[in-house]
Amino acid sequence: MPRTRFKKSFAVIDASCLICLQHLNHSLPQPNFLQALALRYQAIYVPRYVLEEVRRKGRIRHRMHELIQSHPILKICDINNQYDAQLLYDRHLNPKARIHRGEAEVITQARERGISEVLMDDRKGRKMAERHTLIPKGTARLLIEFERNGVVSKASPLIQLLRDAGKLWLRDDELNKILSEVGAP
Repeated sequence: MPRTRFKKSFAVIDASCLICLQHLNHSLPQPNFLQALALRYQAIYVPRYVLEEVRRKGRIRHRMHELIQSHPILKICDINNQYDAQLLYDRHLNPKARIHRGEAEVITQARERGISEVLMDDRKGRKMAERHTLIPKGTARLLIEFERNGVVSKASPLIQLLRDAGKLWLRDDELNKILSEVGAP
């Protein structure tokens, strides 16, 4: 791994980003993307519901246990106040709820731990995170950050690989906006 200019912090991760990073790890021999996260983060918290959500995704189930065991940066956690999360996803309690339980637990966990950064791809989840004064970052932005810091040579082919595999749902206009914001070609 190259030396990095990252400022280490903490984050909470959603199923979509975890699945994308796991797919890249499984598809490409180098670099180890989850190992690269250790350059950027001191710890990445995985809410227990998110872990269960990922484990339900068929073939990835057996690899997820391996992944957690081999990457101590990933910390399984429980949220303290289930009601706060329910207010974000349960339409019976809150008819205006527009996100899924995984995103709600990520937001709740980040707030409970005083963590400002959340890793999630879902647009509605990112918008809700912003409303809760959190800094959302999707897989594409994370890969672009890795490119800027020399962890990967080019982020665009990796993003395309994830899109082609059906792991990253990102419209062309959204991708172009992200690339132009960070000055990537």
